[in-house]
Parts: sequence; structure tokens; C-alpha cells
Amino acid sequence: MVFHLCYDCSCLYRKDNTFSDITTLLLTIAILILSFAIYNQRQTIGQYKRNDLKYRYIKMQGRASEENIHRLEAKFEYGDSVFAICKQVEEYERLVKEQAKKIERARRNANEAERLQREAESLKEKSEDEIN
Repeated sequence: MVFHLCYDCSCLYRKDNTFSDITTLLLTIAILILSFAIYNQRQTIGQYKRNDLKYRYIKMQGRASEENIHRLEAKFEYGDSVFAICKQVEEYERLVKEQAKKIERARRNANEAERLQREAESLKEKSEDEIN
């Protein structure tokens, strides 16, 4: 820091606050950079969410032709369409989960029935052996 004699009060005041001015400027720049980074990150996350929803919608449809993708992109231009697509996808995924649970339950029941059948046959064989 350079000191020189100056009898003007504003000059003395200005020289003493150079550090705080630089600090304020650097903090302002840092805040602007962080704000820009956060904005870009939010935009990227939003794009990821939209792409995820598009993928799930195409998966729900079972096919991905160029025409279907173009139509889907056009639907994403309107908020109401995006909301409707989101509800359709969520309902489809809920139904798929329910179906998977039912299939798993049926598989477990079949395994349990098979196990009980083997156990009954084993007990039957033991009782026949004891009778003979």
C-alpha cells in the first residue's frame, strides 16, 4: 500500500478504504460467479429430469420411433402436457410395481406349495414304512 501526504479528507478516506473496496469487489464477483454456477446447475438438473421423464415415457410406450420422439419433444414445449405425461408415467410405473409384487407373491406361493407337497410326500412315505 502506498502512503503519500494529502490534506484533502476525501483523498485520505479513499486511500484508507482501498482494501475494503477491493474486498467488496472480489466478494461481489464471487457472488456473481456462484450465482451463475448455481443457475447453470439448476438448468442442467432440470434438463436431466426432463430427459429422465422422456426416457420413462418411451419405455412406457414400448417403442422409440423417430416420429414418436419428435411428437414427445413437441409435447415438452407445454407445461400442461408435461404434467399429463408425468401422471401417465407415474400411474404406469405404479401398475408395473403392483404386477411385479403379484408375480413375486405367486412365485413364493408356488414354491411354498411345492415345499409342502414334498413334505407331505415325505411324511406319507414314512408312515407307509412304519406300517410295513
